[in-house]
Amino acid sequence: VGAVWGEAHFVQYGAKLQQEQVSWLLAGCLRHVGGRETLEGQQLVGVLVKAIQVRMESPIPQRREDAKRIAEMFAFRLDPTHKLKFDDDAETDEEEDEEVSPQNVNEDEGRRMEHGRSGGGDCKDGG
Repeated sequence: VGAVWGEAHFVQYGAKLQQEQVSWLLAGCLRHVGGRETLEGQQLVGVLVKAIQVRMESPIPQRREDAKRIAEMFAFRLDPTHKLKFDDDAETDEEEDEEVSPQNVNEDEGRRMEHGRSGGGDCKDGG
């Protein structure tokens, strides 16, 4: 799932609904994956870092927003004691005092992805 989500052609040309469905599925996988050891043991760290980088470099704003949401969830799984910050978050920090937690991110992701599938899928090995 992570490899597809970060594949350059998919990021650039994938239909909006498919983008939402794959982002939703990846968020679901991250909610259910264990901590740092699980991510490193399944070699998901490299796959997800590359995928996030590809989306952050996209000229499409929604792709970058998806990357930020997944990056926040991913960072929380790696180290729950440190909040991931983006440079453009400085403006929104003053507007929102709410901390990022898996539940907050999951609720936001769920609302945004309400048209996505609720299927299972294989969350291991990036696919």
